[in-house]
Amino acid sequence: MTCLKRFDTISHSVLLEKLFRYGIQDNELNWFTDYLFLRKQIVQFKGVLSEPNPVFTGVSQGSILGPLLFLIHFNDVHKALRYSKIRDLTQNTTATATRTSPNKRFNEENNGCARAL
Repeated sequence: MTCLKRFDTISHSVLLEKLFRYGIQDNELNWFTDYLFLRKQIVQFKGVLSEPNPVFTGVSQGSILGPLLFLIHFNDVHKALRYSKIRDLTQNTTATATRTSPNKRFNEENNGCARAL
């Protein structure tokens, strides 16, 4: 998934929960709720405009808040990827999760080190 596409996949509910955990509450949280949930988009195809449709996920890429909200949303991604391998291929970062328990993986890595010595 490209970086630009990631902006479109952000869950509004998850983002609002994270904002709450960072101390955004009351009127400010209500403002962000309105900002995220009251957005609509229009599509133009062959010169014809669609009706405005609500947007249920994502943050606006062309706004000042969009990149900030994106960073807040992904700030703790490392916690979910604790036992994953991450490869950064310029704009295409991939993560591979393993089902191996931490102890088994630790033993496998140590055995590999012992064989190398």
